[in-house]
Amino acid sequence: MTFLLSRLPVGITDGGIFTIAEVNETYHDIVDSPKLPVVWQQEQWSMWMQGVTVNGKSLTGNSMVSNQFTPPSGEENSTLALLDSGTTLAQGPSLYVDAMYKNVPSAQFDQDAGRYVIPCNTKLNISMTFGNNTFPMNPLDSVQVQLNNDGTPICYATFSYTPDNFGIDWILGDAFLRNVYSLFNFGNYTASGSGAPFIQLLSVTNADEAWADYDSMNSNRISWIEQYAGTFSGSSSYPRVSMPTIIVISVIFGSILLIILVIVTKKCLEKRKNRAYKAVHASLPPGVIFEGPHNPADEEGKARTTGSYSYSTPYDDGGH
Repeated sequence: MTFLLSRLPVGITDGGIFTIAEVNETYHDIVDSPKLPVVWQQEQWSMWMQGVTVNGKSLTGNSMVSNQFTPPSGEENSTLALLDSGTTLAQGPSLYVDAMYKNVPSAQFDQDAGRYVIPCNTKLNISMTFGNNTFPMNPLDSVQVQLNNDGTPICYATFSYTPDNFGIDWILGDAFLRNVYSLFNFGNYTASGSGAPFIQLLSVTNADEAWADYDSMNSNRISWIEQYAGTFSGSSSYPRVSMPTIIVISVIFGSILLIILVIVTKKCLEKRKNRAYKAVHASLPPGVIFEGPHNPADEEGKARTTGSYSYSTPYDDGGH
């Protein structure tokens, strides 16, 4: 399975790529990327991250789960990261998040929001290291733009603190995943026990280009959000649909579900009512006995000879 989020010209997520049992031709080089072993954690996939770089400063270690999981030999300073497309932003250990945002001019930590409030023109150079490869993040993805109740923009840090005793160091959501093409291989379970699951990543962000384009794209992003939110009444921190509209949609959706439930129930009752015993007709001539795997009888009433059977999958040991 592969996954990639795309962007609008203003830097906001707009669709993407999702494939099963194949790789997008544009990003086929991902098959040559290092295979990162999966650490099974609460039925989710996580993997060891070797480091984070913030504005040229490398950060490692200080895992919050070192008493639960042991990094591979030689990678003792790694932290455990979960890739989660269901998470819009990202979370990380407080030491790392503070290194990203604490020294930003005018930055303030919002206790209620659980993250930093920062100037909307904040420009950060953040990258993650998995294996021997570094994956830069577009500066747009380190700042989230929202609107105050009066319609003026307010910006928050994309990364917030990972809660204590959460069982993971990092949750890397869409803010990170917009910058990589990711491949999740569920493994090839065979009698030999080989084929463990793994993850492969391919960077899709050119760090130099993203840095150069940030100022104009960020300005366009803020303008776009202000205009979009202005089309709704009562604009707040997020563009939203009015409450009456939500109620109407909920009623319609609930009615449709009720109709479907009634139809399905009626069909089930009719099927149960009409169910009756039916004789099973003999499908083979009398006297035919199979000692091996089942094969249809030939014209003389004898079982056809059975040969050896083999089964295969459309994937080889290295398939995806």
